[in-house]
Amino acid sequence: MLSWSRSIGLRTFCASATSNHESFALVKGKAASKKWLEASFPNCKVKIPPRSPPFQFDHVLFDMNHLLHCMSRDAKDAQTVCKRVFREVDYMLQKFIPLKSVVLTFDGPGPIAKIRKQIESREKKPSKMRSSGIGSIDITPGTRFMYQVRELCLMHVAHRLDAKRKFQDVSFYISCSDVAGEGELKLMEWIHTFVEKKSQDTILFIGGDSDLTIQSLALRDLPHVYLFDTNLEHANKGKQVAASHFFSLAQLKSELEMQFPHQSDLVRADLMLLIIFNGNDYLPKLKCFNLPCSFQ
Repeated sequence: MLSWSRSIGLRTFCASATSNHESFALVKGKAASKKWLEASFPNCKVKIPPRSPPFQFDHVLFDMNHLLHCMSRDAKDAQTVCKRVFREVDYMLQKFIPLKSVVLTFDGPGPIAKIRKQIESREKKPSKMRSSGIGSIDITPGTRFMYQVRELCLMHVAHRLDAKRKFQDVSFYISCSDVAGEGELKLMEWIHTFVEKKSQDTILFIGGDSDLTIQSLALRDLPHVYLFDTNLEHANKGKQVAASHFFSLAQLKSELEMQFPHQSDLVRADLMLLIIFNGNDYLPKLKCFNLPCSFQ
């Protein structure tokens, strides 16, 4: 369990140590599961008009590693990457205004079940990396780059809290790469630690990892949970990506209740298990398994 400590002065918080079956028949993994979920429950998408006024949420939670990977393209140093990352974070906080908390988490050392995969992935990187600049291998816990990111992140948050009065009642929580655990798991741990069960608070997850969608399905006692996929394919070129929609877990529960009266929680648990069978970072896809057919 993560241990969260509080620095009162700046209010910064640091962690210490109906779908097309054929489309997915031959696709495995968590990304395919997420696409299938959104395609199967289109009413769960809450559209965001291009010039809509800002949305307000009690808690805005960022899984930061996806941003790091997007913003590191063609970057030569940590300062450039962090400048891009926090420009995007500031933009998001203008569109999605936090009322109580902002949580920023970075991937720390992964669980044993994933270490072998991480090693194999990184062993393939050097031959493909550029001779200079930041590569994906640098975005690994324990590197000098990630230490610099930690320091720059803390400085940015402290500056924003000091300079912007709109954050005077907002608490910032930060868990950097020196704390074990993946970013999305840290977000779940934060919720279990700081958000009361059956709370009516609105929670927005911001990130590009499909695990966020899958793991948030387990938050059945929190009715107002939304997911926003950053999808920053062109962020490294300095372009702001227009928001399109949220995915509402509250609406998903309503949809399941309509299809399976008085059994939506059980079906939701079954749905999570089926998604696990479809494969993820820890377990391979179950042989001959077809997610859409199994759900039907």
